[in-house]
Amino acid sequence: FIVTFVNNMPNPEKDSASVQEFLSSMEGAFRTHSLWAGASEEELESAYE
Repeated sequence: FIVTFVNNMPNPEKDSASVQEFLSSMEGAFRTHSLWAGASEEELESAYE
């Protein structure tokens, strides 16, 4: 993920979309990870931050 920023010219619109996509993907990964199984919405929200 980080390499895409290092190897390419800055593009605020594209970079912003990439960051949002990454964060969304990580949110999904948290939700499905066994360490977070049974966690409340509040606990998950805290973990994202």
